[in-house]
Amino acid sequence: FTYSIANFPTLRCLEQIRNDIAYHNLPVTITAVGGGVAYGNLGYSHHAVQDIAVLRTLPNMAVFSPADPGETAECLGLALRRGQPSYLRLGKAGETPLHKSGDITHGPVLVRQGAAAVAFVATGSVLKSALEAAEILGRDGIDPAVYSCPIIANEFADKFHTLWRHKKIISVEEHGFAGGFGSFLKEICPADVEIRMCAIPESNAGLVGSQEFLRKKAGLDAESLAHLAVAIARPQSKVSIQNAC
Repeated sequence: FTYSIANFPTLRCLEQIRNDIAYHNLPVTITAVGGGVAYGNLGYSHHAVQDIAVLRTLPNMAVFSPADPGETAECLGLALRRGQPSYLRLGKAGETPLHKSGDITHGPVLVRQGAAAVAFVATGSVLKSALEAAEILGRDGIDPAVYSCPIIANEFADKFHTLWRHKKIISVEEHGFAGGFGSFLKEICPADVEIRMCAIPESNAGLVGSQEFLRKKAGLDAESLAHLAVAIARPQSKVSIQNAC
């Protein structure tokens, strides 16, 4: 196991990860704290918003992005059982349990049942925003399902079939648009599934502030996600959508 603030054990030593770990398919888990913009007030040098994109391109690597302590335990167990290179991307501290974690090897975890055609599919601690958005939408007569996806790896791509019954999916991630979780879903989804990505735009690179502030600026807060879902579920409605989504 290696460990540090998320951008340091990934971007600073990418060559060593690529050549010494992934190439040799060694059972090393790169553990990172502060994924996304959890270290918001320390600025861009401490924001990990390209790490998923970079590490998931490496051979034999599985990216684990748990949303809460229960998912973290599941991810840790699977990383140990795989015995291959793994990237465990954690929040900063104090994340509260969001649901009862099941066996994550079965694929995306259904956290909230829903009847609407639109579903939120989130990875990492930003799952909380998706759940809060679903509660807001429930009061407006829209009932979206919410899934958590703590595993981002091609070897588990066939487990994502449970998502494709929803023809409109909003992917939610505390990461840049390019190459991240939403990109992964687009790579593996059927042609008849529409995916709208909510992520952190490049224009946010110079922003400094709390994690809550930076999420709102990226459109990753509950209200922004709810507005986007309304616009997708009811395209005839006049909804003012702000921020990146």
